Amino acid sequence: MAPAGSGPSESEAVSIHNIDRRLETLPPVDREPRAIFQERLWQKDAGPEAIAAGTIQPVFSWAALPARYSCREESGVLVFSFELERLAKTIRFSADGRVELTLAWEPDPGWPRDGWLATELSLGHPLAIDAPRAAEWRHVIETVAQSESGLDRTRQGESVTLAWPVGAGAARVTLTFPG
Repeated sequence: MAPAGSGPSESEAVSIHNIDRRLETLPPVDREPRAIFQERLWQKDAGPEAIAAGTIQPVFSWAALPARYSCREESGVLVFSFELERLAKTIRFSADGRVELTLAWEPDPGWPRDGWLATELSLGHPLAIDAPRAAEWRHVIETVAQSESGLDRTRQGESVTLAWPVGAGAARVTLTFPG
């Protein structure tokens, strides 16, 4: 081990958030798990810049909450239904590759009336997205790694956040895969 204050030894890993700033900007820290269809409640001033920068935290997140769920098949469509706190979520997987999400929620009196209920997609490849009446916020997902030539940024994909006013009470998203 290196003496305190002398920096890491050659065998110790360095967090990109503790390295000298040879990059113009460091990537933001992900505050929430990344996956497809992760629902969060955001305050009014949430938007693509604040979410991308990691400078804002959700008012509420369903990402790690337990859910009651069921799975069934309806005319060749696989249907997963989830019951969470104040949120019902159904995901349908069609044989043609289409994926449909429906959300229905009952706003809590403590939720900001002018807030946003949002679902996030972390995509490695472009998809056709149909989300009626949704605000759509996008930002790049990237990592930074040390290489022989210095620090390299690698694009991992894109975050797409689809958001509806809290008062809407319901939403729908359809994803269509190319080809």
